[in-house]
Amino acid sequence: MQFAADVERRPDVVVAGGDQHANGIDLVDGRVGGVAPARRRVEQDHARHGTAQTSGKVAVSAIRMKQDRLWDRRVQGARQDVGTDTRTSIPCYFVDPTQARQGFYRCAKGQRRIMQKLDDHPSGRHFLQIPGPTNVPDRVLRAIDQPTIDHRGPEFARLTLEILDGLKDVFQTAHPIIIYPASGTGAWEAALVNTLSPGDRVLMFETGHFATLWRAMAEKLGLDVEYVPGDWRSGVDPAAVEAKLADDRAHVYKAVCVVHNETSTGVTSRIAAIRQAIDRAGHPALFMVDTISSLASIDYRHDEWGVDVTVAGSQKGLMLPPGLSFNAVSDKALAASKTARLPRAYWRWDETIAMNKQGYFPSTPATNMLYGLHEALAMLREETLPAVFARHQRHAEATRRAVRAWGLDVLCRNPEEYSGSLTAVMMPEGHDADAFRREVLARFDMSLGTGLGRLAGRVFRIGHLGFFNDLMLCATLCGVEMGLATRDVPHRKNGVGEALAYLAQRGDQTTTATQRRVA
Repeated sequence: MQFAADVERRPDVVVAGGDQHANGIDLVDGRVGGVAPARRRVEQDHARHGTAQTSGKVAVSAIRMKQDRLWDRRVQGARQDVGTDTRTSIPCYFVDPTQARQGFYRCAKGQRRIMQKLDDHPSGRHFLQIPGPTNVPDRVLRAIDQPTIDHRGPEFARLTLEILDGLKDVFQTAHPIIIYPASGTGAWEAALVNTLSPGDRVLMFETGHFATLWRAMAEKLGLDVEYVPGDWRSGVDPAAVEAKLADDRAHVYKAVCVVHNETSTGVTSRIAAIRQAIDRAGHPALFMVDTISSLASIDYRHDEWGVDVTVAGSQKGLMLPPGLSFNAVSDKALAASKTARLPRAYWRWDETIAMNKQGYFPSTPATNMLYGLHEALAMLREETLPAVFARHQRHAEATRRAVRAWGLDVLCRNPEEYSGSLTAVMMPEGHDADAFRREVLARFDMSLGTGLGRLAGRVFRIGHLGFFNDLMLCATLCGVEMGLATRDVPHRKNGVGEALAYLAQRGDQTTTATQRRVA
């Protein structure tokens, strides 16, 4: 017998049924906290409605569960039996309602989780304050929710052409932009394989965890990487770039790769100054820049700054879920792609650029994500890019004022390199940043960014980019300050007050799209 999983989610209802292939357990829904009633009531509900309906305080929805394995409610102390693993015939039960709500059950093989539980807090909205993926606006979510259309039809072609035109404004370029159904890592690879050949020498700089990952990818692809060491608290030094390239009279370096905003450290490298350093050295190397956590958050100018390949992703300043990535490419990069010999098929620029002229793609696109991108571009256009950049800088400064008022240190050393997208905060000696983050999540339902690589356990990161406003920032800083207190982290109070005082300065306020509409 099979029943549909159609049960009202309530704290006093347990749902048995469903399928968890990983553990071989035919039980689902750890959000609830009761047990199965008698088999007869389930059968009656199924016969009457075709589904298992809530009856009294408990309900069952049985999917692929043996009829003779649905047990009546039996409470033996705190134990609550709910069924069996149909593959092993091992009885399973919740130990207590708290564990049931957390999605755990016990059987003869020990404790297991029935299914992933997305939110342990019964009310309010989760605060996602990591530096990406960022909060997705309701407008964008509703756009993604639209029915999928034919990606070879005329309506889709119009959508694509409008998106490509809008992206050029965001990248500040008149040159082609390629969209991939991939994470930013895919766009990294596309940038390298479309322009370089096996054994080519590439100059990269250690600014943090993501610069290190890009280097690792380049080496896996067969490139010869010179990796200039860094302290993970500073950006790329334009003088060091100039010195390296000036010494390379044979023009061995084929590319210079820089992460604009290092998401692991909250440090922003000065791309315009690095371009000037390359020009002063008179070097022909391609200039590639990762803008995954800076695009649509921090001022960035692909054409004006002479960038050859810009790498970007959807899940940060563009306010989308993860799943899209981008390459913006110069004429020089396109010329290099004609002689590049690294293997490429899916990542090829030329085929996509050719089909994009008519509004189509060589492979199946992420249609619904493109709906969301179209809406996100409209939101950026309404606010205007200068206002977007000013808003990010204002929130970043308010955050840094709070951090300094707490008596904590910002990881970034150089004020010229402060990030508008995120702030990495150093924990006092002897205090674990990850334990602090767990406390904030458990007590206040807020996610903060973890320390990555060599910074693991030493810093936490506050994301203040994308779909974000003053009140969201105030709540975020309140959560941090309360977490510092509950974890007994040494700090001074009223960091939030310092941020509020700064945000309340009307002369510094940026004009929001709502204010412009009201005016």
